[in-house]
Amino acid sequence: MYGIIHADPHQENYLFQGEAVGIIDFGDCGLGYYLYDLAVTTTVLGETGSPDIPALRAGLLAGYRSVRPLPATYEALLDLFIAARWVHLLNWMGRSTSAQQQARAVRFAPYAARKVRELLPPAQ
Repeated sequence: MYGIIHADPHQENYLFQGEAVGIIDFGDCGLGYYLYDLAVTTTVLGETGSPDIPALRAGLLAGYRSVRPLPATYEALLDLFIAARWVHLLNWMGRSTSAQQQARAVRFAPYAARKVRELLPPAQ
């Protein structure tokens, strides 16, 4: 499933008013896999420090499925897309013209590499 995605749907980009939810910051919007948007949100959930990450992830996917189908074969690819998000974040920091962001990328690289290793099976 491919089309126009937000590409950065995390908690700081959601706005709530009553029961309505909106989203802001369309700077990364473009064509991509719908699963990437789920990966971004799932990545942020994983960084909350909550002991109940599996339940949060299951709740997110159940909410998604209440609006749009998500085949099991796509869900099986979610960790791959989460790994891609970590690589994207590192690339974004490293490409910055800001010396501060580049220094942040150097500090962030080992963390991002560890997260990617945790998500992907070892090469055979």
